[in-house]
Amino acid sequence: MQLLTNRIRQYLDQNDIPYKRIPHRRDVTARQTAADCHLKPGDFAKVVGLNSDGAQILAVLPADHYIDVPRFKDLLGAGHLELLHEDAMATFFPDCETGACPPLGNLYGLTVYVAPILSKHEMITFNAGTHEEAIQMSYAEFKKLVQPIEMDFAFPSVDFSEAKAK
Repeated sequence: MQLLTNRIRQYLDQNDIPYKRIPHRRDVTARQTAADCHLKPGDFAKVVGLNSDGAQILAVLPADHYIDVPRFKDLLGAGHLELLHEDAMATFFPDCETGACPPLGNLYGLTVYVAPILSKHEMITFNAGTHEEAIQMSYAEFKKLVQPIEMDFAFPSVDFSEAKAK
C-alpha cells in the first residue's frame, strides 16, 4: 500500500496540524473512497482542477456534488473557465497519484476555492495523494492551513435510484 506522501506529511507536521490517516482499499472515485472510509459522499471532499483565464485553480466540493461551470465562471469574473483533465493535474501534483490530489493547493502553488457546504462540517476528509489513503482533519484546521476562498459553485447530484424508488 502506498502511504501518505512525504511532502504532504511534512507539510501537515511542520504546521502542527492534527490529522488522522485512513487507509482503505484502492479506489478511483471520491464516492468509492467515501464509502470505504465509512462516510456519506457528502462528507468526503473531492478536488477538481480548473483553468481560469490561464491560471490553474482547485475547486473542493463534496463527492456527491458537481461544479456549475457557468456559475463558477461568473463568480470568478473569468473570461474562460474549463475543467482540467487528470493528466494535466499530475503536472501540478508530481508526488501524488493521478486523480488522488489533496485540497492542499497552497502547498502546490494553487489557489483553492471551496464549496461553502463543506465549511458546515466539523471535519474534512480527502485523498492523501494516493488511491489507498485519506486524511481527516478538522475543517477549522484545514481553513487555517489552506485559507480557501469560499464560493457557491457546486450543486448536488441527483441519485436516480432514489428518485425511481419514490
